[in-house]
Amino acid sequence: MQQTQNNQANNEQNAVKYETLGEPVTLAIGKQGFLEVAHKRAHFPGGVTRDFVLIARGYVTRGGQKRTERLVTVPAEHAATVAAILAPGGVESMSDVARELEA
Repeated sequence: MQQTQNNQANNEQNAVKYETLGEPVTLAIGKQGFLEVAHKRAHFPGGVTRDFVLIARGYVTRGGQKRTERLVTVPAEHAATVAAILAPGGVESMSDVARELEA
């Protein structure tokens, strides 16, 4: 029993904690789908932090809960590129997206 409690305590100390910075932007897709873009910060053990942009696609259940189907994360230094991609008429193909991220 003591070993289990020690393992749980170690897992909690080594766990990455996430923080949402600002308000996520949510776009409705169809009747129940959504696309959500959020600026997040990961807090790693030892005080290290990393910022990133999370783009998630999902749906809303009949009970009103959001369920994420797919997601992708992009380093925060590419946030302007992500904004350009998501803007109306921002890109014409996925190869444009790859080119923008490599720049």
